Amino acid sequence: MKPVDLTRILATLEETAFPKIVVTEAIATCNLYCAMCPQPSMKRERGTMSEELFRKIALEIARDCPDTQLWNAIMGEPMLLREGLFDRVRFAKDAGVRTVILTTNGTLFDDDLADRMHESGLDEVIIGLDGHSEESYSAIRVGGDFHDVKGRVERLLARARAGGWKTPKIVAQFIVQEGNRHEEAAFREHWRARGATVKIRRRLGWGEGVEAPDLTIPDSERIPCPWLIRTMSVHWSGKVAQCDADYEGGYAAGDLNTQ
Repeated sequence: MKPVDLTRILATLEETAFPKIVVTEAIATCNLYCAMCPQPSMKRERGTMSEELFRKIALEIARDCPDTQLWNAIMGEPMLLREGLFDRVRFAKDAGVRTVILTTNGTLFDDDLADRMHESGLDEVIIGLDGHSEESYSAIRVGGDFHDVKGRVERLLARARAGGWKTPKIVAQFIVQEGNRHEEAAFREHWRARGATVKIRRRLGWGEGVEAPDLTIPDSERIPCPWLIRTMSVHWSGKVAQCDADYEGGYAAGDLNTQ
């Protein structure tokens, strides 16, 4: 991968009165055990964000800063909520949140959920695949079935093309790491040919949760973390983590149930 131009990133950092991104943890359980994710060994209590809390967050964004992006991510697979997830997306969009984004491993897509996703008004779905062969996918996305998920995503893209969907933007994500680097070009070509936007990114360390050798840079080149500056991360319980990498919630700044 190309070196990151930190000076270019630094120029984008600015103080804002409201987070540019609010990441909500719809659920803190997952159906996979991915090699680059600390979720399998997470010690904090697992659960599901209440409907009431999600609506409170969506309404505050819509009222105070509707351009703030509302993400469904952190330590879980949001599509375990099935139709209920897209009921929440529809609520947020109807309330006035302009951009709602979902990250998912894609293993639960079927035609009904694909249609519900489209009808909900979701703006973007990022599907973590991370492999272009059964061998690499199975080593990284532990517990997933490569051929099954590949077929599900291909059917989703075909459905979007046939229906002329304008939203959501469908993104096939590839996290570069040991075991899949040699497949990056083939992955990019395969999914672009089927109408997906392709996102290639480095493996994150989640603080010290997993190894992330590609993020090692000299101290002299470090800059303030853009994610920390731009983003508020809300765990399913309502606790506001210091940042997305504080996946255990050890440095909670507050609780949105009461604040």
